[in-house]
Amino acid sequence: EGEQAINVEIMRTGSYHSERYGEVNITSDMLREIADNFRSRKTGLEVYLKEEHDDPNPASKGWLESLWIETLPEGGMRLVGKLTPNSLGWKLIKDKQYKYLSAEIAQLEDKSWALFAVALTNNPVVKNMETITYSDTETKRQIEENKRAKLLSEVTRKLALRRLEEGKRVFPPVIIEDVRRVMETDGEMVKLSENREFSSLKDAFLDILERIRQMGVIDLSEKTKLIGNKPSKRLEFFNPTSEREVNEEREEIWEKAKLLSEKEDIPFPEAVKYILETKEGR
Repeated sequence: EGEQAINVEIMRTGSYHSERYGEVNITSDMLREIADNFRSRKTGLEVYLKEEHDDPNPASKGWLESLWIETLPEGGMRLVGKLTPNSLGWKLIKDKQYKYLSAEIAQLEDKSWALFAVALTNNPVVKNMETITYSDTETKRQIEENKRAKLLSEVTRKLALRRLEEGKRVFPPVIIEDVRRVMETDGEMVKLSENREFSSLKDAFLDILERIRQMGVIDLSEKTKLIGNKPSKRLEFFNPTSEREVNEEREEIWEKAKLLSEKEDIPFPEAVKYILETKEGR
């Protein structure tokens, strides 16, 4: 049971009254700050589940895995999270001792709001929230779906990597390697090279597509080309035999070809061929 997760409502926008804190106003900006700070791990701490706010037992009853914002049909917004209770937490939830969650939030030094813990309670300050629901059947179904989704994702990834290898017959290896780095990225940041780092997969793919547009597509079936009666250098830039042949020289050729293509208004593959042929003739 410790691996099972449930979606729970944590708080929602509105004005509420608390005996301890008086009037409490929760705004959409507060929810966004809490969600952003959670994703960036700004507090440096994991958000844990406790029993009531004054829980004398410091042991966690579970952990908050993810956090997001939803728009309410009647207007306003709510903060929802994926909670993974441990055996202590599951006992309290399955025995229906508690029906709601209550957030423990505080302002950081930059005055933004952050979430530090969620407490099981029956009297939350925030009213009209959804109760905590649990279903053995639903949870088991969700676990099976997650397993199938994970398996499908892995199969899709392996198939895509295989197709990337096949794509070396058409696209330059520099493009193939960029796509591979994106596919193997686990987090949100994508680093394609020392000076090419992106904060989202979308931006990384847009950069790759732009490079493809600049480079064009080349037919690698022609391994050599005659210049007069002399065969030119093999197009190792597009079809390298080892990684050592690729990195520094490839980037240097790419930069030169890009400048030549823009200056002379010629297709990028032709610019690369010209540079390779010029190097061979020196």
